[in-house]
Amino acid sequence: MPRYATGEPRKEVVAPVVDKTPERKPATRVPLTLALIAVAGISLAASVTQTKSAAPWAYFGAHTRAWELAVGALVAVAASRLARLPGPLAALLTWAGLAAVITSAFHYDENTAFPGTAALLPVLGSAAIIAAGCASPRGSVAVVLRAWPFQLIGRYSYSWYLWHWPVLMIGPAALGREPSLRLGLALSAASLVVAVLSYHLVENPARNGPWIKARARRGIAVGLVLSTATAGVALGAGQFTPPVETGEAVEDPTSLLAKAADPQAVLQTLLAESAKRTRLPSNVRPAPQSAATDQPVIYKDQCHLEYEVVTPDGPCLYGDPDGKKSIFLLGDSHAAHWFPAVDAIAKKRGLQLYSRTKSACPASSVLVFNRVLKRPYRECAEWREKVLDEIAAKRPTFVVLSSNGGNFDGLVSPDNKLLDKSNWDKLWLAGWIKTVDRIKKAGSVPVLLLDTPWPPNSTPECMVTNPSAVDKCSARVAEAFYEPVRRKAVAAKAASLGAKVIDSQGWFCTAEVCPAVIGNLLVWKDGSHISTAYSAALTPLLNASLPK
Repeated sequence: MPRYATGEPRKEVVAPVVDKTPERKPATRVPLTLALIAVAGISLAASVTQTKSAAPWAYFGAHTRAWELAVGALVAVAASRLARLPGPLAALLTWAGLAAVITSAFHYDENTAFPGTAALLPVLGSAAIIAAGCASPRGSVAVVLRAWPFQLIGRYSYSWYLWHWPVLMIGPAALGREPSLRLGLALSAASLVVAVLSYHLVENPARNGPWIKARARRGIAVGLVLSTATAGVALGAGQFTPPVETGEAVEDPTSLLAKAADPQAVLQTLLAESAKRTRLPSNVRPAPQSAATDQPVIYKDQCHLEYEVVTPDGPCLYGDPDGKKSIFLLGDSHAAHWFPAVDAIAKKRGLQLYSRTKSACPASSVLVFNRVLKRPYRECAEWREKVLDEIAAKRPTFVVLSSNGGNFDGLVSPDNKLLDKSNWDKLWLAGWIKTVDRIKKAGSVPVLLLDTPWPPNSTPECMVTNPSAVDKCSARVAEAFYEPVRRKAVAAKAASLGAKVIDSQGWFCTAEVCPAVIGNLLVWKDGSHISTAYSAALTPLLNASLPK
């Protein structure tokens, strides 16, 4: 059976040990099995935990993927016993395993929390195929997998695995074309051609060289040295940010707005000038290449809660901890991106600031569907109720509310039914009415800070691609706000209930366009969130708008 690719470099180190132990020394089978089970259990637990908190580390980490190798090793240890499986059962097991692999291939998408528990389906499916195949049953999936197309793909699978990703990532930019399904298929085919060439011209000559084949340990040693060197180069390269072509330096709006008698008038001038600018300022901040790591301190402090977390580890108290009065910041990540400004205001006014934000969890009292969890987001509803109860107990001066303006995954009825979009506006508005009412009953002033405009795409990526035409990264006002009719309805209703409504559109946009860079500040750090630098720069304007 062809050796498919995902863990092959690590497998070359593990396989010789497993290969020699079970059959030649049966007495070691039990302790080896127990050791592999322990490794698999610990590694899987780490994978599940880290996928929730740091998915990229879980995806690439050896410690979070070791359980997958351990499953394969367990199959190898049990090979002699698996060979005695009843034929019909073994055949059925191979087809069930193939079904599991195919299901994961077509069902998983960019929203799947992977690896985590999601990796169980393809890994156990593959293990089932191999394990049952030890019995060589008639009518098994081998009938299909022995066909020459599968054998051919299997032979080159690891080479293809190595080549497909850089070709898919670099190809569209190199060709000057937007990514598409057709282009992706063409680039995948091209990467297969490159894989075949590298397999015959590089891999096989290196793998089958007489010096390597003379002693097995040499191959393992060379593999370890090259793997270590590659990791070192990757880590070293990560410390350097590639330069991006830029224009002249531009004055920072932060100081201009801070000392202005009329910050809004100064900002209007900056907006008009920035809308005409085409070159990326040389002193832009944050730098587009590092903007992804630009986050308010509440993320590092774990006070911005992720999906399945309901209670923070600490008080998440900011502003002036010794203040006599308090305020709250409540909402999702679109409330969190206002933290730098709200925190600065709280410090200036001598107010305690309780930061209460949670990913994809709106301040509106509605039950939303979460596409990452693939179910109703009940953790959101539970967390929001706790915060509203806390507000009732602490009775803050005011509560700043802000949320994603409507780009959510769906609303859910109390009986767990995903509702038709025709019902969303009514429920969304009713949810805001409930939240505003709860805050008013606590004796606090609800402050509805309407959602910020959205860029047409990921601003940092657009900047790196178009450093001499940054105007391409700006948003058109007519397209920058989700559900503008719903937005106006919520604002009007909240105001009628006594809430203070703040529309920040004039802090981001001229009459027609919302520049992606204002002065030297990158407005958006990604495809929707404003940068900490621009949030902090808007402190004087937000301060003037908040209740005294």
